[in-house]
Amino acid sequence: MEYGSMLKMMDPMDFLEGSVAIDVDQNYDLSNGDTISYTWIINDDVAKYLNCKVNGLSYYLSKTSEISEEAWTQMKQQASDVYQAKAAKKWGDGEELQNLSYLGRYLLTSKDGNSKDNVC
Repeated sequence: MEYGSMLKMMDPMDFLEGSVAIDVDQNYDLSNGDTISYTWIINDDVAKYLNCKVNGLSYYLSKTSEISEEAWTQMKQQASDVYQAKAAKKWGDGEELQNLSYLGRYLLTSKDGNSKDNVC
């Protein structure tokens, strides 16, 4: 068998298997705008170093001031619509909603600030 024909039969990934590693300096608690450094290591030698800016992550609010007035207006209208629809369905004849007042805003946040699942 000729040397050239052996090269054609080898899978290129077989050559790289076990000899390539990618190191990432940060992979948790990321926010949009953070910079992550990637290092590609081939056969224990640094082959490539790259910095990337994080974007496109979902974001969890940490304070009510991060919500726009337009969004507050839409949320208040939706709450009013839902309440009035339930009242119309469930209240008896002669009962009616005379006034609905907005009392304020608050935000439930995580106890440790890191997990969306630990809302207090």
